[in-house]
Amino acid sequence: MTSIVSDAPSSKVIVGVDTHKHIHVAVAINQHGTRLGDRAVSADSGGYAQLEVWAQELGRVDRFGIEGTGSYGAGLTSYLRRCGHRVVEVNRGDRRSRRSSGKSDAIDAEAAARSVLAGTSTAVPKTTNGLVEMIRQVKVARDTARKGRTSAIITLKTLIVNAPAELRESLDGLTNRVLINRCARFRVSAMDSPTASAKHSLRALARRRRHLDTEVRHLRRRARRPRNPGVADTTRRLRHRSRPRGRGSSSCSATTRSGSAQRPPSRNSAAPAPSQRRQGKPAGTASTEADTDKPTLRSTHSPSYECDSTNPPSTTSLAAPPKASPKKTSSAASNGSSPARSTSES
Repeated sequence: MTSIVSDAPSSKVIVGVDTHKHIHVAVAINQHGTRLGDRAVSADSGGYAQLEVWAQELGRVDRFGIEGTGSYGAGLTSYLRRCGHRVVEVNRGDRRSRRSSGKSDAIDAEAAARSVLAGTSTAVPKTTNGLVEMIRQVKVARDTARKGRTSAIITLKTLIVNAPAELRESLDGLTNRVLINRCARFRVSAMDSPTASAKHSLRALARRRRHLDTEVRHLRRRARRPRNPGVADTTRRLRHRSRPRGRGSSSCSATTRSGSAQRPPSRNSAAPAPSQRRQGKPAGTASTEADTDKPTLRSTHSPSYECDSTNPPSTTSLAAPPKASPKKTSSAASNGSSPARSTSES
C-alpha cells in the first residue's frame, strides 16, 4: 500500500475503512474527492494508533467512514471515538458497481469514504461500551441457551420415535419433565445393541436439556436482578419500552363504549331503550321521523380518539336504523285504501 502526503495540511480529510478480522484497509480523500493515499494496518491497538497518526499527517481529519462497526470494526470505532474523531457507519457497497469496477479492499474503502463525502452514509454507530451493551451480551447468551434447550428436547423425542419398540413403549405418554428425568437416569454398560445406543443418546440429550435449563434460569436472574443498580434501572426501562402498545388504549376504548350506553340522551332526539334497541323499535314519534329521514352511519373513531373527553362517541353509531311501527303502517294503509274502495263502489 502507498501513502501520499498532502501539500496542504489544512485540507479536510475523509477516511474510509474496510474492516476485516486480522487487517484493516483505509483510503483517504479530501473534500474535493481527490484520493490522498491508502494504508493497511493490523486489527489491534497498535494498528489503530498507526491509522490515526497516518490520517492526521494528511490534513485535518473530518470523519471516518467504517464498515462493520458492530463486528470487526467495533474496536477501531471505539478507539477513534476516544481520540475525539467523528465516526460514521457505512453499509456494504453496491454489488453491481463492485462487479463492474472489480473487487478489492482498497476499492471498498474508497467507496466508503466517497459515500461519507456525498452524504449517503450518515448513521452514527452504537457506542457498545455502556449499560445497554452489557444487557445485550447477557441476552445473547440466554437466547442461544434457549434455542439449544428447544433443539435438545425435539431431538430427544425424534430418537424415541425411531427407538426399538420396547423402549418406545416404555417412554410413551410421559410429560416432558418426567421424560427428561427418566432418560437422564438411564444406565448403559456397553453399546452392544440398538436399545443400548438409544439409551446412551437419550441420556446425553436429557442431561444437556437439564444443564441448559439451569443456565437459562441463571441468566434470567442475572438480567432481571443484576448487582449493578445502573444495569437494573436500564433493564427496567428497556422492558417497559418493549411492551406492546395499544393495551391501554384498547381498555380505554372498551371503557368508553361501556360508559357510552349510560350517557344522557341528546337534546334533539331521545335514545331508544335497550329492549327497543334490540328489536329495532323507536322510542317516540319525533325520533322515528328524524331517524327515517337521516341515514345511520357507523362509528369510525379510533381507540385513542374515543379516549378523548372532548370528542365523545356517538351513542347511536352502532344502532340499527329503526323500522316503522306495524300498527301505524296498517292504519295508514287502511286509511289510504278506503277512498279507493268507496270510489270503485260508487
